[in-house]
Order: sequence, then structure tokens, then C-alpha cells
Amino acid sequence: MQGTLIRQQYDELVRMRGVVGLDFIVNVLTTFCNDMDDIISKLETQHMMRHPYIRPKWIEKIKESSHYVGSDKVTEACNEYQKAKKQRKAAKCERALLQLRREFNHVKSEFLEIIELERKIIRIQLQGPDTPAESTGSSSPRQP
Repeated sequence: MQGTLIRQQYDELVRMRGVVGLDFIVNVLTTFCNDMDDIISKLETQHMMRHPYIRPKWIEKIKESSHYVGSDKVTEACNEYQKAKKQRKAAKCERALLQLRREFNHVKSEFLEIIELERKIIRIQLQGPDTPAESTGSSSPRQP
């Protein structure tokens, strides 16, 4: 199911690329990966503190963004974390946070492949297929 949702969202991004610009998909996926990695890292850091301060907006941001890109497993992991937090179950919170990181890393690895393919497409469109490949100048998400 997740692959279908991601595919549908990717198709929508491809349609938007024609309007916004060639590097649109690379920029959207790179921003998603970097922003989500930062927020999940904050959650992990806070969770390990004696008196964690978890901002609800962090989880909401992850849920909204993962929904936008079609990653329902990341969204589900956020829901599990929220339930565990509400129940004040530290062990459940920890399991949900580990699941969130695992699902995010899986999606991120798929997006890294898409980003690389998109960059190849951009190079071909800008330079032609016989020109040596160069960077498009877009930033890259940090590796998991």
C-alpha cells in the first residue's frame, strides 16, 4: 500500500515539476528528508532525557509531511507514538519512536534513489545524453 501511495504522490510531483521547474522533485524530497531527520533526531534526544519535553507540533509536522509524500507507515508510527505518549507509557513511546525512525529511514532510502534518478533526468534534459554528468547544484539529503 505504501508504495502505491508514494507512487501516486510522485506522479503528482512530476506534474508539478512541469510548472515549477526541473529541480522541483529533488528540492521537495531533499527538504522532506532533511526536515524530518532533524525533527526525529530532536524527538530521540528529548526522549532520552529524564524530563523530556516533546513538542506536539513536531509529531504533527512529521504526520503532515509524511501524509503529503504518501508515507502511511511513517504516519502510523506517529499515531502510535502519540497514543503511547497520551497513556504515559515510556516503553511504548520508545518502541513507537524506534518504529518511526525505521520507517522514516526506509522512506528516505527510497527517496535517495528517486533523487539520484531525478538528477540524471535533469542532466539529460539540460545537457543531452552524450554530455558528461555534472551536479545539478541542488543539495542532497543527509545519508541515513
